[in-house]
Amino acid sequence: MDTKPAWKSKTFWSDVLTIVVAGMTIADRYFGTHLTDNNTISGVLGVLGVLGIYGRATADTKISNVI
Repeated sequence: MDTKPAWKSKTFWSDVLTIVVAGMTIADRYFGTHLTDNNTISGVLGVLGVLGIYGRATADTKISNVI
């Protein structure tokens, strides 16, 4: 089976973006930056979750162990 680096994976990028968005909410809470709106963040996280599931469901190449 063919392999690819993790950075070429749709699922990998949806996970990275989910971590970034979650980090923004934490920064907003502790530093009061007001960068996030709860409704907007919930929507973005929902879309990223769907993209992660889509990426996993349509995957046809195995991710290699090395990034």
